[in-house]
Amino acid sequence: MAIERLALLLGRDHLRDWFADALVEMVARTDARVTLVVRTDTDGHDPGSGGRVDIPDAARSPELERRYVSLDPVADGPGVRFPATTVDRIADADIALQNGVGILKGDVLTAPDHGVLSYHHGDIRRYRGVYTHLWNYLDRVATGGVTLLQLTEALDAGAIAAEREVDLADCLTWSELEGRKHRAGVPLVADAVQRFDAGREPERVPEDELGRMYYSSDVTLGVVAKYVALETAKTAFNRVQNARSLLGIWRSNR
Repeated sequence: MAIERLALLLGRDHLRDWFADALVEMVARTDARVTLVVRTDTDGHDPGSGGRVDIPDAARSPELERRYVSLDPVADGPGVRFPATTVDRIADADIALQNGVGILKGDVLTAPDHGVLSYHHGDIRRYRGVYTHLWNYLDRVATGGVTLLQLTEALDAGAIAAEREVDLADCLTWSELEGRKHRAGVPLVADAVQRFDAGREPERVPEDELGRMYYSSDVTLGVVAKYVALETAKTAFNRVQNARSLLGIWRSNR
């Protein structure tokens, strides 16, 4: 049976453009529509009427429901759990998609028939954890992966529901690289839904093939210095190229 009901689990008030575009493309290519939006809060504060999530009109189901919930912190480590009543409601969806909620634990991960999906802007066979854009930039990778994971309780070790590779060789800045990877990820939600509709299960990556796990503590003073040096060099190179182009224009006008 085709996926029709998608639950959005969101940890922020506004969708970024690339994420909203992913929902629009999902609608254009599949039967899936957003039937539930769960806006979460981990500090015990209910955003109430002040919380606002802009769901593209095309992606909304006529029976769209919105909920605001506070998540329960996991006592034995990083992560959060949804209240049981909210999990029961999420279970009515065929699939869920999270963005900005945090590290999910517990029954919510298996509540929808096809689980909970989440973007990871890296190839988990090489880069796991935080700041994948930064490590791609510092490592000067020619190509980078963008992954949509079917989550498990293991961090960045879930099954791959969809993935794309993107050319990064000419990205001159960290922000340019980040933007290109975000745009490359737009088709992934539609890709994943179509694969589920076709009966194709996500690809599980063996543990011994998973990449390095990066943490905030990996951002050392040496990393900062390397970033500054690389950004300065690339910016200078770009300026030289621009100057050469302008010089060529000047010469052609003589």
